[in-house]
Amino acid sequence: IEMSNYQFEKYREIVKNEINSEGRTHLAALQNLIQVCSHPDLVNDEWQYKDVSDLVSSGPKLKATLDILSEVKRKGEKALIFTFYRDMQLILERVIRFKFKLEHIPIINGDSKRRLRSVDHFNAQEGFGCMILSPKAAGTGLNITGANHVIHYTRWWNPAVEQQATDRVYRIGQDKDVTVYYPIMTSQNFETVEEK
Repeated sequence: IEMSNYQFEKYREIVKNEINSEGRTHLAALQNLIQVCSHPDLVNDEWQYKDVSDLVSSGPKLKATLDILSEVKRKGEKALIFTFYRDMQLILERVIRFKFKLEHIPIINGDSKRRLRSVDHFNAQEGFGCMILSPKAAGTGLNITGANHVIHYTRWWNPAVEQQATDRVYRIGQDKDVTVYYPIMTSQNFETVEEK
C-alpha cells in the first residue's frame, strides 16, 4: 500500500530527527516508524481528535483494511485483526464499528478479563463479524474458528508469534479456507520499515 503524502512527511521527519539526534535509542525511532506505517496519527495521539472519515482518509492501510473487510462481509464471514498498539486497536474498533454498523467489536489484549467468553460469543454469532487482538495476548490457548480471515495489521518482529496468532483460526473445527493478509506500507522513495 503506497504511503499518503501526509504519512510520507511524518515518516521522513522521524528519520531526519533520528539522523540528527545524539544519544537516542534507534529502537524508539523504529517503533515510531512502525506506528506511522500503521496510522500517521498514532505518533502524536492526533487520532483522538479526528472523526472517522478523517482517520480513513489519512491512513491508507486503514482504508485498505476496510476494503478487505468489505469483501469478508460480502461473503458473510468473519475476520481477526492483529495489532499490538492499543491506540491502533481503538482506531480500528471505532472505524469498523461505524463503517459496518456493528454494535460490538471485541478487543483482546493484556487488559482483557473474559477472553474465553468473548471468543465463545464471537464464534456463536452468525454472519459478518470482526475481532481485534494483540498477537501476544491472543497467541495461545484460544480457538477462534468462527473467523477464517486473519489480518496482521501491525507486523510482529517474531514470525513464530504471528504464526501462533494465525493458528487461532486454523484449528480443529475450522471447515473453511483460511485467508491471511499482511498489509505492508510502501514508498516510491525508499524501502519502508515494514518492507524490511
